[in-house]
Amino acid sequence: MKRKEPSRKVEIWGQVRLQTMKGLDKKGTPLGDCPYYGASRLIVSEKLVKLIQTFTTDEIEFLPVEIDGKTGYWFMNVLCVLDALDVVKSEFKRFEDGNIMYVILAQYNDAVINGHHIFKLTNYSGIFITEYMKKYLEDNLVIGVTYRDTTERVENPLAEVFDKSKQKKPKPNRLLKN
Repeated sequence: MKRKEPSRKVEIWGQVRLQTMKGLDKKGTPLGDCPYYGASRLIVSEKLVKLIQTFTTDEIEFLPVEIDGKTGYWFMNVLCVLDALDVVKSEFKRFEDGNIMYVILAQYNDAVINGHHIFKLTNYSGIFITEYMKKYLEDNLVIGVTYRDTTERVENPLAEVFDKSKQKKPKPNRLLKN
């Protein structure tokens, strides 16, 4: 129930180079501390590596990545996989194979989490952090990381991302105040 065997990548990791897609990044725009991410794949800055390593070093590995010729970025491979989701009290949507597609409302087994601050769940690809770690990252002004409180009900966490009608668009020929 605690954690399954981690999948280390350091032995097979080669030189990885990422390129910013043309037209999406304005020249000179800072990449931030988490410039590329998916639910389970994060590329993080040196600053974020050091902050996370204050919580754990053996349950995570950082593998070097180059972005647009710049070094100092890392693929974050979370090795800690916990069976911490209380499936009876939680709500989620499943894929046909039984794996979790997304969490609507999560309840966790605190006894399983027990001191782990960053982890993945079995049958789900997201990366989870404790509230304590989130506050620590915010207090250290981490830029470019988004958080979602999975203990609050969200019917479809992807709906807001893809619903273009809810996104505010600036009116033409107007000055915007920062």
